[in-house]
Amino acid sequence: MDRVPTLTEVVELGADFMLADGLAGGQPLQRLARPAASADELSAEVLFELEQRINSLFESRLREALAPALARAADGLIRDARQELSGALREMVEEAVTRALERRTHL
Repeated sequence: MDRVPTLTEVVELGADFMLADGLAGGQPLQRLARPAASADELSAEVLFELEQRINSLFESRLREALAPALARAADGLIRDARQELSGALREMVEEAVTRALERRTHL
């Protein structure tokens, strides 16, 4: 597991500041493309990147966790709907047969 620095760690930024592998999102070491940022700016950037990664991870894990529960719920709804439709169809057939018999007896 990659080590994630805590927010309380102090980072001194110099002109040659390089992002370590953990902060560069799995990229090899690279130089910043702009002048050194303040600690607040760097914290905001790191938090934004971490938030994106966490959101992605959270969404995939949530989907994995919810999939079985949603499948069970869908199965239950389908089963209930089948019973309701079966009962409604049975009633319609009974009514149709009753009407057909009434028509025959009135002829």
